[in-house]
Amino acid sequence: MNSAIAYYSVTGHSKKIANAVGEALQIPVYDLKKNPDIADCDLLFLVSGIYRAAADPKMLTLLKRMDNTKVRKAALLTSSAARSPGSARHANCFKRLASRFSSKSTPALAHS
Repeated sequence: MNSAIAYYSVTGHSKKIANAVGEALQIPVYDLKKNPDIADCDLLFLVSGIYRAAADPKMLTLLKRMDNTKVRKAALLTSSAARSPGSARHANCFKRLASRFSSKSTPALAHS
């Protein structure tokens, strides 16, 4: 299985998560700030923070332009410094992010 990780990090936390997962799984890690061309990937881990109960716009831009013939499945990893990350607003943001990807005919593995 050909896998990779793409992340967008404002504070550096998502970068740390992405690099730790990439090292553990021995897969390439891509910084979305560099607009990587991610091609032919069976499973793409997408790592980003939740900011004010919303997904980062850079992550959403990636999802909109991603070619679902090149990325077959995605796993969303998010983090939040919210006092109550299990809140309804946080869960709704996560569901919206997953639905944006799944609507492109590529299944998103997501759990809030």
